[in-house]
Amino acid sequence: MKKKIFFTLLVSVIITLSVSSCQDFLDKYPSESVPAAMAIGNANDAEVAINGVYHAMASYAYYGRDMVLYAEYKGGDFGITTTGISGDALYFFTHTSTSGAYSDFWSQCYFVLLQVNNILECIESGKVDAQTPDDIAKVNSVKGQALTIRALVHFDLARLYGYPYLKDNGASLGAAVVTNTLAASSQLRRNTVAECYEQAIIDLTEVINSSLLPVTKKNGYINQYGAKSLLARIYLYKGEWENAYTMAKDVIDNGGYTPYTDANWVDSWKSQFGTESIFELFVVPSETDLGSTSPCSYFAPRKNLPDRRELGPIMVSDQFFDMFKESVHDTDVRWDVFGIDEFGREDPASSFYIQDRKGWMMKYEGDGKSTRSAVNIKIIRLTEVLLIGAEAALKKSSPNKTDAASWINIVRKRNPALTDLDGSESINVLLDEVALQRRIDLIGEGHRYFDVLRTGGTISYTDGGGIFPQRQAGGRDATVDWNFNKCVLPIGINEINANPAIKDQQNPGYN
Repeated sequence: MKKKIFFTLLVSVIITLSVSSCQDFLDKYPSESVPAAMAIGNANDAEVAINGVYHAMASYAYYGRDMVLYAEYKGGDFGITTTGISGDALYFFTHTSTSGAYSDFWSQCYFVLLQVNNILECIESGKVDAQTPDDIAKVNSVKGQALTIRALVHFDLARLYGYPYLKDNGASLGAAVVTNTLAASSQLRRNTVAECYEQAIIDLTEVINSSLLPVTKKNGYINQYGAKSLLARIYLYKGEWENAYTMAKDVIDNGGYTPYTDANWVDSWKSQFGTESIFELFVVPSETDLGSTSPCSYFAPRKNLPDRRELGPIMVSDQFFDMFKESVHDTDVRWDVFGIDEFGREDPASSFYIQDRKGWMMKYEGDGKSTRSAVNIKIIRLTEVLLIGAEAALKKSSPNKTDAASWINIVRKRNPALTDLDGSESINVLLDEVALQRRIDLIGEGHRYFDVLRTGGTISYTDGGGIFPQRQAGGRDATVDWNFNKCVLPIGINEINANPAIKDQQNPGYN
């Protein structure tokens, strides 16, 4: 049963966790009636509460699956070989307010906001018992994590439902900014994308300036450099190049993270919390593992595997391989994260057979847990921050090509055939290299679609024949850019019915 947004439902703040440390302090009261002191009484309660937020973030309707798949279905570097499994509306842009709206994004994001705002109000009430330095540090950390997650959710809502910031300086509608728990009868109107970004920046600035979070890395939790990395990403999307550069440089120079080398890049996807892991969402086999509907299952081949048969509706597109199969990439170690897909396993007599076609992207094929599909989601890692820093260094008012080239080279080394850049290259050449390395290194991690749109670029779709016969089922053309109204999602009709205040705020072109 779908959760409705906070507008007219009496939303519970139940946090369901099956770990032994769970308490029942949040399992009895609606958010508008529970006194803060009853909800979170001490530092341990606060830590259990933030664990519940991470649990909610691992839902299929957020980072557990759909936030990752969204940008890959739409980004052109993946195609689908069969319809009717899942994701068709995203791939074909056939989403309407009444069909294929993916409104669970909206409701799950606000469910997460409900939880973090409840935590923050409990802490800020001053009634949480934290006497010792250790308890004070715990509560401060929980507050910092909650603020960082609130920033991420507002940013993600703006990316999903509002047009890219640089299209109109954030003037389009994004989502309702929510910084407090709400009455069940609350009916809020949508804020602009600029206002969503502003709130995210306010929250992250408070976290960073107040030093709420520890600088040391704790697996599965956000630290100070996680907040700075997210702020660098938001500044990049907003076009605040100086700020993006400053934040990224701080993380690169001081965060203590180590880039994966060409020797360990592939193996990094087979283990948890590697040296590049800045914010990695823990997926628990017995709790948040989506099993046959996980990213593992979506990206895997559908047939001719010796030990399994998966959903497998999505595989790497010819468009990506047309680029990656150029001879200059022959020795790139990142080839080893691709496996032979179902069409490379077909009977050679089949009209669809393509010998050794490597359309199986294997970043979600197990990371050492008891089940193959319970793979942590790498929300932010060092490679992204290196390329954020490089892009911002090149776009800021006084470009720094030396830093840009240095940071790009760290990622380029995964292809030993490439010689280092020295900074003498033109800015455009270096920017093209940033885009290329983002495309190769971050494939399957939920970036491609947003990367093209945020810069005002055009996404081309080359499906329509061979193993990708589903040529536009009425939703999109061969190219899409930020002027296409359906480059953002509609507000689902259920949410509009629940909150008539936004009836006149539907995104353009949707009924």
